[in-house]
Parts: sequence; structure tokens; C-alpha cells
Amino acid sequence: MAAVGVVHSLGGSGLRRALGEPCEVRDWDLTTDADTDLVHRALVGLDHRWLPPVDPWVSEAAWSVVLPGASVDVIVRFAVRSGDVVHRVPTVVTGTWEGVPIGDPERWADAMARIGR
Repeated sequence: MAAVGVVHSLGGSGLRRALGEPCEVRDWDLTTDADTDLVHRALVGLDHRWLPPVDPWVSEAAWSVVLPGASVDVIVRFAVRSGDVVHRVPTVVTGTWEGVPIGDPERWADAMARIGR
């Protein structure tokens, strides 16, 4: 996505792994606040499918991308619902891990706590 100018960062269990926490990573979550159409165009040519929002995950858009040996969820304007409140987690790059921009661990921890994870 960086090749087309889409700022993105690693979140979820991948972020936890990047920070040295031993955890299972079933898929890699990349978030962005870029325009949804631009993100979707960046996925053209890749094996991907749209992911519908399912509470508590209420982001603007998301796609699952299948890559050799990995599954990556690309999430636009990541948000979670807690009760009647939608909590948006802006894409903020706080560093890199193995060449991948990583998100803000405090914002992710707050979002996960809001949904009981």
C-alpha cells in the first residue's frame, strides 16, 4: 500500500508480536485512514475479499488479503463498538518492525479493553 501513498500501520496481534509479546497471530491487521476507494484500488491484482462489519468491529471498510503463507486484513478507519459508543482508532505510525510500520500500542490496548479483550 505504501507504493501508492497509503499510510498504514500494523495493529492487533501482529502489533503485540512486534512489541515482543508471545502471541498467536492468525492474521495480520493493517489499518489506514486513507480513502476507501484508493485502498480498494491498491488491492487490485491481489487475492482479496470484502469483510462485512460484525459487532464489535465497525470500521468503515475491510478486506481480507491472502498472501503466500499469510492472511492480511486491510482495515479502513478502524473502529470498535462498545455498547452504544463507537471508538475510532486512528492510524498512527509509532515505529517499524521488520520493515512494517507499527501502530500505537496504547490506542490499540484502549480499543481492546473497551470490547473486553
